[in-house]
Amino acid sequence: MKKKLIAKGIPEKEIAFIHDMKTEVQKEELFSKVRKGKIRVLFGSTSKLGVGTNIQKKLIASHDLDCPWRPADLERASVKTIV
Repeated sequence: MKKKLIAKGIPEKEIAFIHDMKTEVQKEELFSKVRKGKIRVLFGSTSKLGVGTNIQKKLIASHDLDCPWRPADLERASVKTIV
């Protein structure tokens, strides 16, 4: 996915993976960059990002690439669809 985004013109420095953040401080710094628009694409699982993480001040789209398996995630996904 990252290579495809770069090929489409998104600079590598604007793409991040939550799994690269090893500490809570690193996660908060990343979230700050997302809120400011310095990171345009953020990849992460629900378990690493957290449910309800509020970092989307500039959010245009959110894409789920796999089916959530926890009941709470399924309920949340259905609410997203309805709204």
